[in-house]
Amino acid sequence: MTSKSLKNYFDHENLEMRVSWLRQFGHESNVWGEKSSAEMEWVVEIVDPCYVSKPCWKDICEAADRSANCFLDLNMFCKWEDKPDLAEIYQFFFSDLDTAKAMALRVQSSARNKRKDDIRRIRLEDAGGFHHQNVLDKLFEIQQGRCYYSGELLTKQPKNFVVDHIQSIYYGGTNWPGNLALVLKEINTWKGGHATAVETLKWLAKERGQQWLREQKKYCREIDVRRAELDREFRSKNDINS
Repeated sequence: MTSKSLKNYFDHENLEMRVSWLRQFGHESNVWGEKSSAEMEWVVEIVDPCYVSKPCWKDICEAADRSANCFLDLNMFCKWEDKPDLAEIYQFFFSDLDTAKAMALRVQSSARNKRKDDIRRIRLEDAGGFHHQNVLDKLFEIQQGRCYYSGELLTKQPKNFVVDHIQSIYYGGTNWPGNLALVLKEINTWKGGHATAVETLKWLAKERGQQWLREQKKYCREIDVRRAELDREFRSKNDINS
């Protein structure tokens, strides 16, 4: 980037947007707003290493032509915040635009995933309830080593399943045994934090048919009864009222 272009990125005109992005997302870059030139230099900024994964941080450190640090008051444009919030900003400079764009996208993706993980962790902490590994082992037996939704076999080596919250944490589900099921990873990914158990079964039934759906619903009802018993036993042993 020319000295003029670099100045434009750091001048007061662009400062409010830059600070806003750093406050909201923990990163910012100038790689999208200027025309390419052999003399140009591009910058990706990150508020703190914790905003991205360790592999992402390692990659951008290795890919940058040079790096620097600066301090910014991230509260300077917040009318409700009088106290300065000086943050040390990590800056990574690139002479190649394609490399800069690739790293900017990498940082965006990593930071987005970190935010999702943090939100999920907070929701899990606030959801209430808990369980131990022996509960999951018992669930494996109750489900006869089969996926709660698809009925397909679960394997421990290599492990092809995860713990699913039948009523998602997003919609008020808890961490008690009564809300847990072991399911194939790909089905859990599709279900995400929004689809219900009924919607998941209907989705699977599109390819497997109505006869399969009836049999799988019967299997789920049987598992539900035994899971409820497991939940009562667990709470009783831990001296917790239902």
